Amino acid sequence: MRPLKLRNKKQQLLNSHLAMEHVLTRLIEQQLEHDRVINLDRWSFMQKLDLAFALGLFENEIYILAKEINRLRNKMAHEFGFQLDVSHLQKLREKAPEHLLKQPEGNRFSDILGVTIFWLEGARQRDLFQQIMAIRAKENVKTALARFQALNSKRLQNDTEE
Repeated sequence: MRPLKLRNKKQQLLNSHLAMEHVLTRLIEQQLEHDRVINLDRWSFMQKLDLAFALGLFENEIYILAKEINRLRNKMAHEFGFQLDVSHLQKLREKAPEHLLKQPEGNRFSDILGVTIFWLEGARQRDLFQQIMAIRAKENVKTALARFQALNSKRLQNDTEE
């Protein structure tokens, strides 16, 4: 993922929102057995965010911050002449978790946006890892059962020969 090195805060907000939506879409698709049945492209950002949160795919901190970013993006997109100012950054800071704000760069607009994207991507990767581990666990159980059955068959065969 490229860093948000854009000087224009509106462009940072738009790019971040698009990146977050992309990650949310992939995260939800990972949950679906038949992901082609539901066309997530027709869902709003908020619908995707609500669904992913309702499924327990990430923490409340991410949800609250992503909602605020979405609110800002909607204001920018739908209010003619909207200007991002210090009050908007302050509102984002209020929604951001404290540990982020303790970082030296954690108070910058682009950092708060970037961290939110990385949190969502981290949630997506954790979920994918858990799915892979569940598949491996099932394979291990099948292998163990097959070995157990083979061993039992040998024991039964030895018992009948005696």
